[in-house]
Amino acid sequence: MAFHIAVVHCTEDIERKIESKHNVTKAEVDEAVVLTHLEQAGWHDHPLYGRRLLVVGRTFRQRRLRVILYPVDPTGGDWTLGTALDAVGR
Repeated sequence: MAFHIAVVHCTEDIERKIESKHNVTKAEVDEAVVLTHLEQAGWHDHPLYGRRLLVVGRTFRQRRLRVILYPVDPTGGDWTLGTALDAVGR
């Protein structure tokens, strides 16, 4: 199944968290998943966090990221960022 990711919304809290905890910037998330080829993408139903999209993509510098997105309007390509971290070894 192909997923359309045109825009990823991010709260200031999530942006601070991914930068401080995982050393990932919002710009890198956009490079890895917005309007680009995704290495992996699939739905995951988490008992606590609900339905979310697990995505693996690469930045322009080939950094491989694992990104969790929550649907806002998946058909229109609209998502909210849950988290992002290195996908090395995953």
